[in-house]
Amino acid sequence: MTVAIKNNNKTPLVVPAYVRRRAGFKSGQELEFKASGGVITILPKLPSATTNTRQKNAPSLMHNSKPTKTPSFMARLRVQMR
Repeated sequence: MTVAIKNNNKTPLVVPAYVRRRAGFKSGQELEFKASGGVITILPKLPSATTNTRQKNAPSLMHNSKPTKTPSFMARLRVQMR
């Protein structure tokens, strides 16, 4: 899905509700923003391994430092967050 918005630097950038729903973001969920090379990546903030033993024992999906937006990656990430 691609959505175009105009950034006029006078108002904050807003992620449209239907894009947030499609990404699986929930109200009140903590998000992580990464910016590199003109690209902003928004990911759900994962719980720390010290507070969630399931997360500590789960295999890492972040095997490289390059941001990815593939649907299969996001689906695996959502499964890992459960």
